Amino acid sequence: MSADAGAAASSGGDSAMSLDDLNLCKAALGSLTSKTNAKKNYLFLEPVNLQLLPTYAEVVKRPMDLGTVKKKLEGEGDAVYRTRDEFWADVDQVFTNACVFHGPIKENEWIVKLAKQMQKIAEREKKKAEKKAASAGKGAGIVSGATLKKKRGRPPKVKTEDGSGAAGK
Repeated sequence: MSADAGAAASSGGDSAMSLDDLNLCKAALGSLTSKTNAKKNYLFLEPVNLQLLPTYAEVVKRPMDLGTVKKKLEGEGDAVYRTRDEFWADVDQVFTNACVFHGPIKENEWIVKLAKQMQKIAEREKKKAEKKAASAGKGAGIVSGATLKKKRGRPPKVKTEDGSGAAGK
């Protein structure tokens, strides 16, 4: 990752996602591109070769591959992810593109099958990342019960004229 992207990620700036989110996405991408999934992921690691598939750009309007996702995640070039949702949208785009382009071609059913298998793996990784993000967020910044009440938007109790405690408005 470039120094600028790392600084933006760790500072939580507008140009890049938080460091925690970045690490979750890197872990997910690592799984998607791992040797464990090599028999399924190999078609999706690099951009489509337009010399081999010249009609690809006519059919697929937003090309994406896992190598480009990695570059964006690492802050190479001008494009960076600002949120996990942007990252997951690109990951999904990789496999959707394969299904859109190859779906109508009977001889390429095997490519669609690989894309759908990778999509399932990506969904599992997303659920895992979202679960980790949710558990990491629990209790963040909460110091006391009073702070908890304040964070939940509960109004403070105030004494009424009759001396009973009632929620303020």
